[in-house]
Amino acid sequence: MPPRANPPQSQKMLPVTVIGSYPPPAWFRHLLEARQAERIGAEELEEAGRDAMQVVIREQEAAGVDLLTDGELGRILSAPEPIHALNETVGFLWGLLARMEGIEYQRGGEGSGRFRAVGPIRAPSGLGLAAEFTQARAMTDHPLKTTLPGPFSLALMLCDAREADAMQAALEALGPILRTELETLAAAGARDVQLDEPSLGMFMGINPERWVAYFNDLVRGLPFRLHLHICFRNLAAATRSVPRSYKPLMPYLNDLQVEVIHLEYSLNDMRELELLGMIGYDKHVAIGVVDAHRPEVETAQSVATRIRSCLRYVDVRRLRLAPDCGLSALPRAVARAKLKSLADGARIVRDEFSRGKR
Repeated sequence: MPPRANPPQSQKMLPVTVIGSYPPPAWFRHLLEARQAERIGAEELEEAGRDAMQVVIREQEAAGVDLLTDGELGRILSAPEPIHALNETVGFLWGLLARMEGIEYQRGGEGSGRFRAVGPIRAPSGLGLAAEFTQARAMTDHPLKTTLPGPFSLALMLCDAREADAMQAALEALGPILRTELETLAAAGARDVQLDEPSLGMFMGINPERWVAYFNDLVRGLPFRLHLHICFRNLAAATRSVPRSYKPLMPYLNDLQVEVIHLEYSLNDMRELELLGMIGYDKHVAIGVVDAHRPEVETAQSVATRIRSCLRYVDVRRLRLAPDCGLSALPRAVARAKLKSLADGARIVRDEFSRGKR
């Protein structure tokens, strides 16, 4: 199938996007099990991965999502334990780590395992994200966003954040790999790229100025719209001394060279919305208004209420809408229903603007 031309960026008010991961069709899991048991070959599984990507894209289109992702399923195919990776919230990182040299996966009991650096970390063949983007680009006329973990998220898979020397070494090794991948995505025609840093608040609390400088050097001069996703739940993951709040981050977000900042708010019951007023007018803000961690499906009206709350602090021209985080941990039917409520809630508020009610 020939690649499709990049569509123009949506000018729709309150555009709807997703964060990245998405639950695959049930048959994809069965085929992963079949591959693990060597009942099917690698080529058959790669074909299944392409088919599953198309299913994920079609479901986002049908729900009314404006800026799509490929569901990140290609990474699962390269993970050392794909079934276990599919069940883990960090499993979508494993396939990318497995594409690097100098990193070893150590299997543990009952499907557990960890990665560690065993030599110079390199990725001479890249991470493969440009090829996955090209595949997905050929499957849809919608704008498409490519997602990849940021350097800190990858480094945390290799060492403890409190091991300063090990973290610094990992960041120095991973930076050039990610920079090359970002440049390859730009050459492939990517227009929206998102870096995921779930625990960024934890690290920036250690040395925020140093992190900002490192991050900006990594992304400097890239020609696409850059998104940054920061979780809320992970802010307290490392030590009890890190507050469960976005407030410590806010003074530094404006210094980051990104155009769109994605923040989780549904998980936090929409508290701290007033902090959004601290984000500069040169940045768009994508707010999580459906919860990716709970199975209860929000109604379109409840989503609309959350959107109206956000508009008290963010101009409508700068506000984007999303789930809190990736949807892969949810049952597929729940993920579909949440995206439909998200898109319908955005439509309710758009209609209010068109009728002059706001």
